[in-house]
Amino acid sequence: RGQKKRKKKGKKKEKWEKEIKEENMKDRRKSWTFKHEENFYKRTKNRREEKREKNKRKRKREIKKIQKEVKYADGDPTLTAKRKAHEQDLNTIRTHEWVLKVEEIIGKNP
Repeated sequence: RGQKKRKKKGKKKEKWEKEIKEENMKDRRKSWTFKHEENFYKRTKNRREEKREKNKRKRKREIKKIQKEVKYADGDPTLTAKRKAHEQDLNTIRTHEWVLKVEEIIGKNP
């Protein structure tokens, strides 16, 4: 069985090594493994972009939820929204822009 060779981490390449690698790349472009690696990179890149989009949609959903809370809260509307925001800040509110958006919705930072 062909065993996978472990890649050594943190080893700096010499300048001439890089040049040799580039020379070899010219031939490798035709080879199957190179195409395979390229496709793998494209796939992972797409996956990352999809994840980013998914998170964007998730954030939008959360914002809409909070807006609804503000709209239909009985009594003081800011209270429920603040409570909601506080519950979520443990796992969702990480980015500064997100916090600002929440505050804007609540009316703390118009």
